[in-house]
Amino acid sequence: MQVERTKMQQVEEIKINLQHPGSGAELVLDLADLSGETFEKAFATRLCPPAFVDLVKDASGLLLFVSADRFLTM
Repeated sequence: MQVERTKMQQVEEIKINLQHPGSGAELVLDLADLSGETFEKAFATRLCPPAFVDLVKDASGLLLFVSADRFLTM
């Protein structure tokens, strides 16, 4: 099943519940899903919207998923 792509200017809030198999400890990952084009535009232009800056400032970590089956053209 293919997941629908995140659209430009769209921020999707995602929560993933995890449980450590050995200890039973639970953890919730709270993620903001941004489109790849949002990151691509920020890197290409060296500019990003103020809301993106605030999101990064408030983040305690960052996950970046890369798709290896798509060629980047600029």
